[in-house]
Amino acid sequence: MTQNQRAIPVMQPWTKEFWKGTRQGKLLVQHCSDCKANIFFPKKVCPECWSANLTWNESGGQGKVYTFTKMTDMVEPKFMGDLPYILAMVELKEGIRMTTRIVNCNPDDVAIGMNVEVVFDEVSPECSLPVFQPADASLRLTSPSDEEYSGVQFFKKNFCFLRTDAQFQRIFEQYQNLRCHAASGLCIRTPVPVYSFADRVGPEIEKI
Repeated sequence: MTQNQRAIPVMQPWTKEFWKGTRQGKLLVQHCSDCKANIFFPKKVCPECWSANLTWNESGGQGKVYTFTKMTDMVEPKFMGDLPYILAMVELKEGIRMTTRIVNCNPDDVAIGMNVEVVFDEVSPECSLPVFQPADASLRLTSPSDEEYSGVQFFKKNFCFLRTDAQFQRIFEQYQNLRCHAASGLCIRTPVPVYSFADRVGPEIEKI
């Protein structure tokens, strides 16, 4: 898989209904008809009572950030192009917790307890990923240009030792072309951690 390809979930017979729902803009939660437990992620049998009498209910898609982390490094190559991003556990009103991403907002605005709502990111004709954005519209990025600007500012903050606009522009173009991340390193010839970037790569800037 190349770096620009999207990661596609592996579907199992007992998860197909869930992914079918995401293509329709629905977040489905598995429900045990015997013990009344809500279940996530989808399973063959209820983990509470072992019943196979399972149905599906549509979630309202509202929840809170239970915990989160900012991913800046050490991910599989197929996710490198997405860095940096927020990986979170969201607690839905239905009582389940989902591992997901927080999107459409500045990573610095994400906080534990923040109200979020589901949106769907289409990754293939068969499924979309349920991800979450701030319920508070004032915290959302309002356009692609806002997101691009946020990325540029993030890059400048982490590579502030680039002293001229020309230096910054050349390095930032390398960043965009190689789809590497600004938080922990930059691929020029080989990945270089940010803590040693200035010492080890700084002299090479004018040669790029």
